[in-house]
Formats: sequence, structure tokens, C-alpha cells
Amino acid sequence: MKIRPLLTAACSVILFALTPAIARSQTLETCFIGDDDIPVGEAFAYHEPEPAYIFAENVDSVVNVRSGPGTEYGVLLTKAPEDYVNVMAQAFSSECATWLQVEAPITGATGWVHADYVRIPGPPRGFWT
Repeated sequence: MKIRPLLTAACSVILFALTPAIARSQTLETCFIGDDDIPVGEAFAYHEPEPAYIFAENVDSVVNVRSGPGTEYGVLLTKAPEDYVNVMAQAFSSECATWLQVEAPITGATGWVHADYVRIPGPPRGFWT
């Protein structure tokens, strides 16, 4: 019969149409920190640049500097461990990981690095305060 293929096709179209909505509902738009909901991807600038350096367990490796706060953004350039940078801002990725906007002091190039790969000398300070 022709009804069965038509019904199967209709169900496939409905399922396809609903799939993006299901995927969108699972994307985080805010991250909860303390008593606040922080918008994902919104950069919070530091009062003044913080001198820092790139860190990696393996000194022969490089750290990706990306065009936005998250691994879904493209790589602009790479930095070696111990390279100096200025931290300009911080933001959350869609996975609620902290990313720092860094600037290369000599070239002025800016991009985003996961906070695990940046060390700010001095006493520990909390983010988002």
C-alpha cells in the first residue's frame, strides 16, 4: 500500500524538524557561579591587564589561542609554555569552563585560552569577583 511509505516519510520529516529544537534546548546559555547566572560567551574585562604566562605540563607542547571562549572556535595562533601574555578579560564557554582573553604584549594579537593553561603570578585570586 502507498499509505505506509507516506506515513514513514511523514514521521521522518517530523523527527527531522524536531531534532534542532531538542539539540538547542541542551545548549547552556548561562553558568551558575555563587549567586549569579553568568551569560555564556559574555566577556568580562579586567580593570587593567594582568601580566601572566602560558602554562603546559609538557614544555615541548603548544597552547592554542582561539577566536572565542571555547574549543568550537578556530585557532588563531599558538603560544609556547612560558610565553608572557596579558590577561584582558574572562568568559565562560558553552560547557561552563573559564576562558581568558589574552594579548601578546609585543604583537598585540588577542585571543582566548582555557584558564587551565594560563598562570597569573602572585597570590591566588578568585574569578568572577
